[in-house]
Amino acid sequence: MQQPDRPPMIVEEGVVLGSRPAGTADCTLLSLRSPRVAARVRPGQFVMARLLRRDFPYLGRPLSVADVDPADPEVLLLVFTAVGAGTRRLAEASPGDAVRLVGPLGNGFTIAPAAEHVLIAGGIGVAPFPLLARYIARLDPGAQRVCLLGAATRTGLHLAARLRALGVVVETATLDGSEGFRGNVVERLAAHGLHPGSRLYACGPDAMLAALARHLGPTSDTCQAALEAHMACGFGACNACVITVADPGESGGHHELACLQGPVFALGRVRWERTPPVCVAARPSGGP
Repeated sequence: MQQPDRPPMIVEEGVVLGSRPAGTADCTLLSLRSPRVAARVRPGQFVMARLLRRDFPYLGRPLSVADVDPADPEVLLLVFTAVGAGTRRLAEASPGDAVRLVGPLGNGFTIAPAAEHVLIAGGIGVAPFPLLARYIARLDPGAQRVCLLGAATRTGLHLAARLRALGVVVETATLDGSEGFRGNVVERLAAHGLHPGSRLYACGPDAMLAALARHLGPTSDTCQAALEAHMACGFGACNACVITVADPGESGGHHELACLQGPVFALGRVRWERTPPVCVAARPSGGP
């Protein structure tokens, strides 16, 4: 399969500038000076990140690039939740620590003019959306940008303030009703409705994306979704991040790799019933 054009992968030693909670206690915003990666990354792409001069973790963790600092374009921001020992170590990084970055990796979101751009996020799936929102504003100025942000409770509504500061209209949904709409984010989408010609971008747990595909039905091909997948390398060597997809006229489907053909796929191509579920948040926005 022919791959879309994308910036070349590089290996760079980044320097930690700071680490702080990203709006909620269990979500970390890590800022790093990494000039070459920051100059090449596009919305939806990710990096493999690991601390240098440490015995653990040996393998990098796949993390979405959440944003590039507009005040200093050599600085990129990673947002993730600490769900295992590797991401806990990254969350505890101190200014001056060296981080090995491999990236930018994968294929990101495609942006085109639209009546409305709707970003649909479940929990830490919101990680790639600040950079995406910034690019949409640049490439389609004046277009409405809406983020439907869902989580189990209000403590999982990450980056809402950052997105609002970028001019995005943020509508929240929580399963327990602690903030915003009571219910899941797909139900919130149904209540929101869609303008004809809207472009949809989604990132979140597999269960959320599968429910979104069912809700959209035949139009799910028009939604771009960043998928979760376990991965060890990030560039196709380990074959750990297998996704089952099907193209028009294909009955059984075939396998593609989230790190190479993704992590962004047309939502309607994914065969959820044949794609192994991811049990932890190991998408390129947080990992163990």
